[in-house]
Amino acid sequence: MAQKKNTKSKASNAKKAVKKAQPKAAKTTAETAKQAVSNTQKRVQEQPLKMETTMAQTTKQFEEFLKGSNTASRESYEAFVKSGTIFAKGFEEIVRASMQLAQDSAQKQTQYMKEVLGVKTLNEFTETQNKIAQANFDDFMSNATKISEMSVKLLTEASEPINEQVAKTSQSMAA
Repeated sequence: MAQKKNTKSKASNAKKAVKKAQPKAAKTTAETAKQAVSNTQKRVQEQPLKMETTMAQTTKQFEEFLKGSNTASRESYEAFVKSGTIFAKGFEEIVRASMQLAQDSAQKQTQYMKEVLGVKTLNEFTETQNKIAQANFDDFMSNATKISEMSVKLLTEASEPINEQVAKTSQSMAA
């Protein structure tokens, strides 16, 4: 029986402790709930501002990307125009040189024809013909080398603006 009384006493003490702690627990719970509501409201109010900031940053980055793309496109176009101009001028020089070579060749052929017509023997004809053939071959090789060198120089110079732009664009994309 002493044990029953002791148990009742402990239960009574526990009841008193619970009654005493209830207002404090209720107050703590209410404060926690109030704080949670306040935090939630604050986050809900901050969300549109965060979205607006994010959208503004994204828009700014996109505008910068477009500006960079437009600049790169314009610069590429300018490089192609410059390259085309260099090529046109160089090609004009090659055509002019080719025409001059053809004119020089025609004059030489006229001179060679006079030499052939001036020969008196078969030996002279053969010697003159060999000399003409050798001169024509030498002229052909010299002229072909000249035109080839002009062409290589032209292509190298015409490709420089494009190569520079490609390198510049590659560097800006890597950055």
